[in-house]
Amino acid sequence: MMYQTVEESDAAEERRRRREEAREEAREIEQPGEPLTRNDSGISTTVLASLTELSTQRPGLAELTQRPGWRERLEMRAKGEEPVAAELAKASAFTLVGTLPTGNVSRAPQIPRVRTQLIEFAKQNVGQWIHYEKSTEDPFKSVDTFGGQVRRGQGGFGPGFEAAVRSKRLYVRYVGEQPE
Repeated sequence: MMYQTVEESDAAEERRRRREEAREEAREIEQPGEPLTRNDSGISTTVLASLTELSTQRPGLAELTQRPGWRERLEMRAKGEEPVAAELAKASAFTLVGTLPTGNVSRAPQIPRVRTQLIEFAKQNVGQWIHYEKSTEDPFKSVDTFGGQVRRGQGGFGPGFEAAVRSKRLYVRYVGEQPE
């Protein structure tokens, strides 16, 4: 880092010296008495003991002493272990059932009446192209997407329907079910 003046450089050096002194004081506070040891989760035993003592006084802190942190969980997974606590164990994502329960069954989207009339009309006029316009009864997004639905057999149209778009106008015809 570059400083413009000698005073700025001296001030930066003073700040660095104060930080180092604060770090030394913190190390001296930890080291006297018993040496600082760590358990498998990486939490020092003195911190763990104080957390355990606090957890009896304040509910909710007990989770901190029982649940390993994200780094510990990653290390455990790398070793092939999976951290599982009794309250953290999840139920399986799937269960085997004998029969389907009764309840709501999702239904297919309603096909507009004018579209079903088009389908019936096209089946009566096999091989004939029919011009189909967007209307308030069947407000499809665009002629290209609707033509794609017809070709894929979606939206009420089954196999045997063809669609073509010419000059932003949609044409549909029924050619009959083709043997595969």
